[in-house]
Amino acid sequence: MLKSTTTCLLILILIWITGSAGSVHAADISLVINELMASNNTWIQDPQGQYDDWIEIYNYGVNPVNIGGMYLTDNLSAPTKWRIPANNPAATTIAAGDFLLIWADDDTTDAGLHANFKLDAGGEQIALFDSDGNTLIDSITFPGQTTDISYGRYPDGSDYLRFFGIATPQAPNSDMYLDKVADTKFSHNRGFYDTPFAVTIATETEDAIIYYTTDGTEPYQITARGFSAGRIYTGPIPISTTTCLRARAVKPGWIPTDEDTHTYIFLVDVIRRSHQQVLSEDYPSTWFDTYSADYGMDPEVYNDPDYANLMDDALLSIPTVSVVTDKDNLFSHDKDPETGGIYIYTGHSITGGQDWERPVSAEFFTQDGMEEFQVNCGIRIQGGESRRPNKCPKHSFSLRFRDQYGPTSLDFKLFDEWPVNSFDTIQLRGFFNNAWTHWASNQRQRTQYIRDQWMRDSLIDMGQADAGQGFYVHLYLNGIYWGLYNLHERPVASHYAAYNGGDEENIDAINGGRATDGDKSAWNRMRNIVTSRNWNEIQKVLDVDNFIDWTLLCLSAGNVDLKNNGNWRAAGGGSENRPWHFYSWDGEHVLENVHETGTRPSSDPTGLFNYLDDIEEFRVRFGDRVHKHHFNGGVLTPENNIRRWTDRTDELDLAVIAESARWGDYRRDVHRYSSGPYYLYTKNEFWIPERDRIINQYFPARQDIALDHFRSRGLYPRVDALVFRINGYYKHGGAILTNNAFSMTAPTGTILYSLDGSDPRSPGISQQVTTLVPENADKRVLVPTGSISNNWKGGGVFSDQAWSQCTGNPGGVGYERTSGYQQFISLDIQDQMYAKRTTCYIRIPFTINSNPNEFSSITLNIRYDDGFIAYLNGVEVARSHFNGTPSWNSYASSTHTDSAAVLFESIDISSFRSNLKQGDNLLAIQGLNSSTTSSDFLISAELTASGGGSGGSVLPGVMEYTGPINLPHSVNVKARVLSGNSWSALNEAVYAVGPVAENLRITEIMYNPPDTNEEFIELTNIGPGTINLNLASFTNGVDFTFPNIELTPGEHIVAVQNRSIFESRYGGNINIAGQYSGKLNNASERIELQDAIGRTIHNFRYRDGWRSITDGEGFS
Repeated sequence: MLKSTTTCLLILILIWITGSAGSVHAADISLVINELMASNNTWIQDPQGQYDDWIEIYNYGVNPVNIGGMYLTDNLSAPTKWRIPANNPAATTIAAGDFLLIWADDDTTDAGLHANFKLDAGGEQIALFDSDGNTLIDSITFPGQTTDISYGRYPDGSDYLRFFGIATPQAPNSDMYLDKVADTKFSHNRGFYDTPFAVTIATETEDAIIYYTTDGTEPYQITARGFSAGRIYTGPIPISTTTCLRARAVKPGWIPTDEDTHTYIFLVDVIRRSHQQVLSEDYPSTWFDTYSADYGMDPEVYNDPDYANLMDDALLSIPTVSVVTDKDNLFSHDKDPETGGIYIYTGHSITGGQDWERPVSAEFFTQDGMEEFQVNCGIRIQGGESRRPNKCPKHSFSLRFRDQYGPTSLDFKLFDEWPVNSFDTIQLRGFFNNAWTHWASNQRQRTQYIRDQWMRDSLIDMGQADAGQGFYVHLYLNGIYWGLYNLHERPVASHYAAYNGGDEENIDAINGGRATDGDKSAWNRMRNIVTSRNWNEIQKVLDVDNFIDWTLLCLSAGNVDLKNNGNWRAAGGGSENRPWHFYSWDGEHVLENVHETGTRPSSDPTGLFNYLDDIEEFRVRFGDRVHKHHFNGGVLTPENNIRRWTDRTDELDLAVIAESARWGDYRRDVHRYSSGPYYLYTKNEFWIPERDRIINQYFPARQDIALDHFRSRGLYPRVDALVFRINGYYKHGGAILTNNAFSMTAPTGTILYSLDGSDPRSPGISQQVTTLVPENADKRVLVPTGSISNNWKGGGVFSDQAWSQCTGNPGGVGYERTSGYQQFISLDIQDQMYAKRTTCYIRIPFTINSNPNEFSSITLNIRYDDGFIAYLNGVEVARSHFNGTPSWNSYASSTHTDSAAVLFESIDISSFRSNLKQGDNLLAIQGLNSSTTSSDFLISAELTASGGGSGGSVLPGVMEYTGPINLPHSVNVKARVLSGNSWSALNEAVYAVGPVAENLRITEIMYNPPDTNEEFIELTNIGPGTINLNLASFTNGVDFTFPNIELTPGEHIVAVQNRSIFESRYGGNINIAGQYSGKLNNASERIELQDAIGRTIHNFRYRDGWRSITDGEGFS
């Protein structure tokens, strides 16, 4: 024992002496990873002027080394992740004793050497491999990093790894840090106080100096712009009013601590802090030059007998978020986009750039202090029109977690019982439409502050887990109460990946048609597949149920503010071709007019529904989702709409009083804008009446109006669906006894059903789509300078050999003087058209080998700016943005927006099918611009034909209902009515038959065997009678649904991880239900067992070493 201890101690001493625990040299090549910076904010720019992460390679040998063809990776299981270019020795050869810099920014197309990965400031391992992809040259495992502080070897090439106060890219390392200063500790936690106290701040690092501030500024900061510091801490700090206390500990030669911030709130101070008091603290009296600022609560509200005794409760009723920063970051009148106050100088929403982001501390805490966090992050103003100060004084914010401020993600359980607990961004919605600060009087009177989150709540209940969780908070800016805010998730690439899997770096995100993550390549591919109406391919690129639920909700709730370029979001696609999901965003204009049925673009903002609506299987699926959500206690029934609404109104019942005191007087007393009348908006006078209107009038009436609309559009069948009954009484699913009689009723038609979860209707066969003219077809083009024969349209003999030829991808004709259309244009005709002509002639010959009469439909898909006239073999078949008789110099009657022009517009020209010929044909297009000085022009078309296919039929093996039956076990019943050739919507319900929940128990768990493949969970029937386990399931820990299998009294059964290995270990005579997916966590995990209808049978957590012999010793 002594010998073993001595050996271990010797190893530890050697590691401490050499510093090699984080460094590995493996090959006899004179290269090391010498220095790196994983959070570069201001230190050094790459050739593109960006502050990217970087890695320095050092040649400690006596000869030059060319690293071209070698590999750099941040994943040792993927050693060939990035190959250093081998075609430029001048750029990749490192002289003896010299250094080479590689940018780690995942942008290999930039000038210089750029790896295809970024460094993780939280710490990771990076490695350099030789050109064979196997031989390790060097690796470094680095710990969590601090912004603008590098990490590497000192001296150069040695095994000592240290932090450096002054980074030295491409130069010898020096000025290393000795260590990190220990975090500061505050004697009093953040939160609410009502009596004065004194705060003590301490650090365990001897001789460290603590700097602190109480005005929001950073207590100690060194940047490229200079040095700033607060007061030096010498003793307890008295706190008697609302205070934002920030502290940072420093020591020469050591890495300083992060800034720690504690906000202490005194409610009496918050409520009675006047506008003039805030101005006396050097806050500006105007925002955006001339608009009056507003900082205080209105005494007319907080002194009102109805609210005076509720003000404290109002401010404590929901969680608090405190944002603390240098007030100039928010309120400086400097209009420099890099330094100006972003609350005043809000920038343009389209830029979305780093210029509008500022560093802040964000704290979250509840009244009881049980839940809290503090994180240093970035903040942006969020929104489009809402960022205009005249239209909205109360801006929304977006918190961005980046390594230049602190952690790259917020790791905190914001939403109870929810699987996602890590976020790289969080929204703080301040409300714009239908809010008391809105510029329009009618919107102020509809204020509820719930509509947008209610839309996300609804989608979550509809089964769209990633729709966006959220709740309400009170926000403080530097201790000034700023009002009620909705804290919620933001649907970006990382959000999609967290819920649906995949790598966020390979996922795209779209905001109203604009890419916010990745690019639009996969988005455009999906759109083109949708326009082809190829149902099988559509289901691969689009989450159809998600799209239907999102569309259905928008239509049911009367969302009239959807636009082609805004107020919705989507994510998916990318290099992984993930199915696209759609998200409700800015859903503030809903639940207004009970008779609203939606008009374009609000009924089809994405431009996808117009094509999908042509597909029978899509319409069937849409009708099924309507029935699921609008009937039988579905999510969108009046009672459930009201439940979700009242859940939120209960959450805000007190909190809205504080919002009224803060902003209810703004349009009356501070800034009257646009339209009156102007009131003091309060809970009792305005909020409660609108709440009651929605609950008592809107929701009860909306159901029938929405269903009539769906039927009128062919989105819900005319054939009424059947109804499920138990013992003659309506019961849609749930627990029943084994002797209960199950029956179904319908007004007309034949009822067809299954008990195994199969749809009685077999999907129809989609029509075969044939592309007659692909978008990249060869074509001839002429910009006319005078009249020519009308035979150019295809009605007679015509030679176009003198015309310009257009070939290859992408196939479009046009020009672009700014940006937007380049990706669609093969033939640029700017020289012929701009400032000269408005018309362009295009001839596209094509051949049909089969009989055109076999086609049932013909579709012209066309992108155009600004107008066109299309001809098929000389006959006009379609036109847009032009009236009258065309001539050689005609122009479009109106413009076509860029966002619409790049999308295929599908035009049904089936009525001109007889103009097609077997053999040679011609599609001719006269493209029209709106003026000679238009900055762009585009014509790009394809012609498709469809034929064959059949409607849905009866699925073989389904049953025809003839009378009541006894259900044999728990079942998922699916049934439809067939009346003639028409089907009803699908009716579906799960019945839990028998006392499964009462009598099934988990009796043994093998969670940590020596071989993990030997895991099992044993269950026993503890009841007096036989039970059938069909559809019971494990829903947490592992995933498994039990098949149709019976368990007699006292009988055992096991679910196993690997059947063959289990049987080889325990024999083949044990009753095995099947193999579960996933594995039990050896340390600790929650196990949940549910019956067929989701009732919990068991929900418990086991822990590592529950009993010592269960921990890897072969005992369960």
